[in-house]
Amino acid sequence: WETGFNVRYAFSRKAWNGSVNLVRNWDENRQRIELSGGSTTQQINSTEPISDNINRFYALFSQNYLRLYQKDFIKALYGVQLDAKWNLNTVLEFRSRTSLVNQEETGFFFRERRFASNGPSFLTSKQVYGSIQMRFQPGASWRRYNGSRRLSNESGPTISGIYEQALGNDAYSKISFQISQRIPLANWGEFTYRITAAHFINKPSLIVDYQHFKGNEINVSSGDYSFLALPYYALSNPGDHLKAFLIWEPRKFILTQNAFLSLYGLKEKVGYSYLQTSVNAQTVHYQELTYGLTGIGKIFGIDLVYPMGKVVPEKWKVLVRLPF
Repeated sequence: WETGFNVRYAFSRKAWNGSVNLVRNWDENRQRIELSGGSTTQQINSTEPISDNINRFYALFSQNYLRLYQKDFIKALYGVQLDAKWNLNTVLEFRSRTSLVNQEETGFFFRERRFASNGPSFLTSKQVYGSIQMRFQPGASWRRYNGSRRLSNESGPTISGIYEQALGNDAYSKISFQISQRIPLANWGEFTYRITAAHFINKPSLIVDYQHFKGNEINVSSGDYSFLALPYYALSNPGDHLKAFLIWEPRKFILTQNAFLSLYGLKEKVGYSYLQTSVNAQTVHYQELTYGLTGIGKIFGIDLVYPMGKVVPEKWKVLVRLPF
């Protein structure tokens, strides 16, 4: 068994938060059980599109992007690698969630600004949540590395499906599917795709259970498989969605045609992101074209994104990609 814990104190709220977890892996790491519980704060947007540390920096200048709620929970997870191709994961959680309000109104600088609201308030919601996920990798196989057995999938696809059910206050149920793959293209580089679809069988009524998307409202990149110009909650909704991320990483493209820049470690990528969902009974289509350059100073990168659709203005946005 392995164990870990964390303890935090919120001075403004005068409240303690903390959690403890126990983890055990056995059967050559093919089976895993994890038990955890405690009290914590979590982002309303479950994709956690902005980190605590980056938000702290922006909060100094009176810009706060985190929307948090309080969660008390007891959780059990069991996962098993049935064979080289099939994996099963199950979760059972008892949880109580409560809305929070801002305890501060401004940051250290630009105090004429005011923090945006922490989101809509809601009554304490108590649920029993469960999920079961199956993952299929048709090209996967077991391989031995230094005497230990490891799973190798290389360029094969990964197909997964998950069913989620929440009982109690604000009950809902949801089913999701995803397929992803990294395809080598020899001298043409590498192509990666990830396609996800989700359907609420019973729609949620609580915003924390809505379908959220990993957007970006700042000038620090949130990385691959995110919408770099989409506001964090602009398209959050209790409806269905389809999203796709296509990324091509060529060996040589624009700047990397130069042998010196290529040897220096610069890498380029071109991406296309698509999202279809429904907001207020209206179907919304959102798209992004992206160009990325990494390896600047060996650690930094730049992303250029051009959004298409009616959600945000169609103009270029420049983001910095950090090494953390």
